Amino acid sequence: MVEPSYHLDHFWGSGQPRSSGTRPPRTEVWKACVRQVGGVGMANTNVPQRVDTILVRVTRGAYELVFSVPPGEVHVVRCQDQHQSVVEVARFDAERYATPHPVKLTCTTTSMWRVPAKLQTAFGQLERGALPEGSASEEDVRNRGSSYSLPFDQYSDELQGYVSEIHVALDGCAARVWRLLRWRVAAEASDTLFQTVLASEWSGDGGATWYPLAYPLHVRGRAYGVPRCEGARNWHDQRSPELALERARNWQGSSA
Repeated sequence: MVEPSYHLDHFWGSGQPRSSGTRPPRTEVWKACVRQVGGVGMANTNVPQRVDTILVRVTRGAYELVFSVPPGEVHVVRCQDQHQSVVEVARFDAERYATPHPVKLTCTTTSMWRVPAKLQTAFGQLERGALPEGSASEEDVRNRGSSYSLPFDQYSDELQGYVSEIHVALDGCAARVWRLLRWRVAAEASDTLFQTVLASEWSGDGGATWYPLAYPLHVRGRAYGVPRCEGARNWHDQRSPELALERARNWQGSSA
């Protein structure tokens, strides 16, 4: 595999755009790409909707203020890879993300993915807010063991594998860009890059509408925003952000 190259849309620290000509907004470019490869078919109430191309956007949080990023400013890195990935680094916005964690910076990675033919109907069902065909019940998932993530662990093995592949790829892209920027400014920081996932979303219409994208409890062996305690049940319910936030706060209070 060819290692992707990177292009900084802004000089780090200056906030001035790199002079590279006029480009259409990224959302418009992604929409055009989705239309070109097929995008979403015409709606039909009798036939399950099929989605063959999606955008995935994952925002991670970092506890260390490694870079000096003014509020409201976004530093952009375009990764010239097969998924047209874009990484954006910004100061944490408490009005946009709800979390009990001491997040200082956010790193958002957006990329485009082709959906395998056998999973296109599944994303059409997710778009309607329904569990894809072949999903397990909550009771079945809870009975499997003490560690689970809902609704991710309800999905079929094929859908879990595809979503996990996306998250591992985006995690790797974000990590490479983060290290690149950290090296660029010669910042001193711990080996830990990100401590939590603030948002995980997907879109089937080029970014006009976004839906939650469940993710696995662990990515590359790291737990994202999941309280861990010896002898305790390790759960992660992504269906209700408010309930999950309240549970996390209660856990923090009890462990203080």
